[in-house]
Amino acid sequence: MVARAPDWTRADVVVLAIVTAVSAALVWPELFRGWYPWDDGAMAQVADRVLHGQLPHRDFDEPWTGGWSFVQAGIFQLFGTSLRLLRLPIFVAWLGSLACGFRLARRFVAPLSAGAATLAWAVWSLYAWHYPLLNWYFAPLAIGAAWGVTRFVETGRRRFVAVAGVMVGIAIAQKISGLFLLAALLLWCAAHVALTARRDATVRGGNGYAVFVASAGGLFVLIVARLVLGMPREVHGSVVGLFVVPIAATVAWIAWLAWDARLPTLAGGRALTGLLVPLAAGLAVPLVPFVLVFVAHGAMHDLIVGVFVRPIARLSLIWTAPPGRVASAGMVLAPLVLVWGVRYAAPARRTRDAVLAVALGVLAGVLAHRDEFTATSAALMVRGLPLVLPLVPLWSLWRRERNARPYDSLVVLLVASATTAQLLQVPWASLSYALYATPIAVLALVALLAARSETSAPAVLLVAAFLVVAGYGHPATSALKEEPAAWTRLALPRGGLWVSAQDSVMFHDAAQLVAARPGPIHVVGDAPEYAFLFDRATTSRVIYDALADSAARDPRLVLPALERAGVGTVLLLNQFGYNDSLTVRQQRALRAAYPLSRGLGRVVPDGRGFRRFLEVRWRAVPSP
Repeated sequence: MVARAPDWTRADVVVLAIVTAVSAALVWPELFRGWYPWDDGAMAQVADRVLHGQLPHRDFDEPWTGGWSFVQAGIFQLFGTSLRLLRLPIFVAWLGSLACGFRLARRFVAPLSAGAATLAWAVWSLYAWHYPLLNWYFAPLAIGAAWGVTRFVETGRRRFVAVAGVMVGIAIAQKISGLFLLAALLLWCAAHVALTARRDATVRGGNGYAVFVASAGGLFVLIVARLVLGMPREVHGSVVGLFVVPIAATVAWIAWLAWDARLPTLAGGRALTGLLVPLAAGLAVPLVPFVLVFVAHGAMHDLIVGVFVRPIARLSLIWTAPPGRVASAGMVLAPLVLVWGVRYAAPARRTRDAVLAVALGVLAGVLAHRDEFTATSAALMVRGLPLVLPLVPLWSLWRRERNARPYDSLVVLLVASATTAQLLQVPWASLSYALYATPIAVLALVALLAARSETSAPAVLLVAAFLVVAGYGHPATSALKEEPAAWTRLALPRGGLWVSAQDSVMFHDAAQLVAARPGPIHVVGDAPEYAFLFDRATTSRVIYDALADSAARDPRLVLPALERAGVGTVLLLNQFGYNDSLTVRQQRALRAAYPLSRGLGRVVPDGRGFRRFLEVRWRAVPSP
């Protein structure tokens, strides 16, 4: 059975054009409204530091792997420094993922269903949560990797596996969470070998390959369990169900496929190596030049510590606990009923069933605007998809259902990508972090429904219509957006965003105070945006205070460093209320060393629910 890419038709062009235009029209008006200053500021400051010759991890505490800081620095060099320029590349990558994802969906369903599903994940991704973080590149890169795998399945040319490897390498070079996508590609390699052997009646005669796959997969599950169980004990039950169980189910599915193929170790190993070699070659394309930069500067130790050691501190910062047992059960129930119900769906009667499915989906979506339970159910369905997807093929294997299809291995990759992308929520298991993986999960759902039944079109249209209408401003997503009474442009040369009036006034006043005093500044309180927006050097290597080591916060070390650097102005921001003893002691020491001050902002909850009060402090006479 040979896979063949569907031809471009007039319907494809029209549907894709409509979906892209509608999606862009929804997101563009929202793209530059609102901000989370500490995240916008962190992404901007690290790129600005690279632009001025600093090296990530060696010269400052780069919060991510560092590859994107070089790219963003290049964008700043070409187009100027502005917070707006953090969001435009995300928007472009997201639009590209819509087109690529649509073509992938067309491998399984007709143009109308593919377009509806694409619009659904558009509404439940960047439209719902548009603040710039590197996680937004995960889904476009995962979809790009899936495209490479698809072309390999269709042509047999291994260079497309290398293309998938390039996508994974870029993801890792951006952020270490790209390893989750690598895990999905490795699981696909194992599954593709087994499915090819079963389809082509490859010589069988043992279970050595299955034992290897099960052992390697089991090790991966143990690593994931160790990762999430490093979080506080009170969230262990939730994280096991949210992160460990879906990945364990995916591994069990692939191990079952390997067992059913009955490949001896040598034959399976040769076939697997034939996929791993081009995958590794693709990985090397972005990663080797990136690593060589650090080798050339003698900073490999700094890179290793910054990428693999320092991020462990995040596991102790549980700002958003995972959903409880009742909510987790709700996540599983809605998509489970949907996926299993497709098995018993009646054959579609073309236009009539399509119209009925869309009408029911729209009706349910409208109800989500009026009914809190329906709105919450929509959010739970989106979050619950990756939990359910691997259970369905496991059930099919248990019932001895074997309907071989040309894109079976692509289904495996999409499901594996959706389940491993769940780990993007570690340690902040919130709806906003779940939305980063929605495009992959919805695409995997379409592939799984189509692979399960020829009557999937009405189900895809119904769910897509429901998600589109429900996601357009219902409480589950609007709660993620900052909606002050009036937007005000952040009137600073490096601003360019529309923020609340309180933020605009506070930053404008602070900029004037800092501009009157020359020299570097020092900021305490998880506020990397100030150094960037005011275009002032900072002597500290800290980006996020909560992830800084003790030496960077110890006043006995910080104050002498400020004296040597000639820092004349410090900014203390009271924003979160989680400051530890070292940070509090540093603030006290800075108040004593810089006695003159002016307070800006208000110690009241703003639109984000945090206390925000800024102290700008300086000396009467500059230190010699």
